[in-house]
Amino acid sequence: MVSYKGVDYDCQIIDTAGQDEYSPVNAQHAIGIHGYVLVYSIASRSTFDMIQIVYDKIVDFCGVTDIPCVIVGSKSDLHQNRQVQSNEGQKLGQKMGAAWIETSAKNNINVGMFTARICIA
Repeated sequence: MVSYKGVDYDCQIIDTAGQDEYSPVNAQHAIGIHGYVLVYSIASRSTFDMIQIVYDKIVDFCGVTDIPCVIVGSKSDLHQNRQVQSNEGQKLGQKMGAAWIETSAKNNINVGMFTARICIA
């Protein structure tokens, strides 16, 4: 349950870790879903590249392009290992019509902010 501006939203998180371009998006990932949070590591170019692939599969399965979505660049504390620049995440978000945010669980930066972003997306 996520509360945003006094309204409670029932949220279910489905972890699709390990998705690749060959993994199908199925009904579990689309039917009855009102929004998506797609997460990549700023220290992993391959996880960033998967965001567009997974998003395209979701759009194909749902048959609509106006799906509320938040793109999250995780592990922002790993700046010395950064493979994905902030502006790349922002541009992808703009291209997909999605909100974008970077987070660090280690440093407690923007943790939980993506839940508010998906509620207003």
